[in-house]
Amino acid sequence: MYNHKTELVTGSSSGIGLDIARGFYKQGANLVLNGHNKEKLILLMRCNAEIHVWV
Repeated sequence: MYNHKTELVTGSSSGIGLDIARGFYKQGANLVLNGHNKEKLILLMRCNAEIHVWV
C-alpha cells in the first residue's frame, strides 16, 4: 500500500509514534523517524535491518 511513499513520524522513539512507525513499516513505507531518545531509535533500527537511522 505504501510502496515508494515516505512517511515522517514524529515521536517515533516510543508510545503512539512508535506504533504508527511500525504500522507504516509493515505496509511498506519508507520512514523518516524523529524522537527525543536517540538510543531507542537506534534500537529500532537494529531490530529492523531495513530501517536506516541518521542521528
